[in-house]
Amino acid sequence: GKKIMLPKVIDYRLAYLLGIICGDGHLAEPNHSYDKLTSYNSELRITDQNQDTFVFLTKLFEGLFRYTPKIYSEKSKVDKSFYRFVIRSKPMHRFLMVVCGLPVGDKRGKTKIPEIIKNAPLELQKWFIAGFFDADGCILTKNKWPAITITQYNSKILEEIKEISLKLGINWKGPYSYHYEYNNCTIKIYCREDVQRFLNTIPSLNPIKIKQRKILWEKLKIIT
Repeated sequence: GKKIMLPKVIDYRLAYLLGIICGDGHLAEPNHSYDKLTSYNSELRITDQNQDTFVFLTKLFEGLFRYTPKIYSEKSKVDKSFYRFVIRSKPMHRFLMVVCGLPVGDKRGKTKIPEIIKNAPLELQKWFIAGFFDADGCILTKNKWPAITITQYNSKILEEIKEISLKLGINWKGPYSYHYEYNNCTIKIYCREDVQRFLNTIPSLNPIKIKQRKILWEKLKIIT
């Protein structure tokens, strides 16, 4: 396989990427191979509906691992386009699984903030939340009162995000459980002061989210 570099320390880029993977990524169970010739399944997948997401993620992987992933385009069952990285690198997989403590296989019920992030300074915890929000977060600007939400199958990680956010002065409401469709849970911010504090405190690297944040700022200026 390709030679890659592994990070020696955790910085904002790695904290952000771990947030992305916890949200939109899938780290394969190493013993569940995709073919008979492979003894170790080293697959990492990151999926998103927007191709622009992968332009900046490519730079992230190049900076952290000296690795340039390929962007694949696929069609969903309802004929919608989506994009993904499919990375097969045993050193990277083992690094993310063993060193960073990311769950492998089916994430449902297992998604939580990794210990490497919990033990990191608050500044790096903030960047993990930024990555997780860029993956699973939503900015609602069409309603009369704008809101920020994060939806996840597992409420545990949402509770952990609430806990860290309080240290940053951000107060999420929830988690609210929606059992009627995907058994999802959601946390929300809709108080104007908390929305502004979130926008001022939690950064973003995702070009789509950055545009949405600008729209939200304009909306907040109008609301009196």
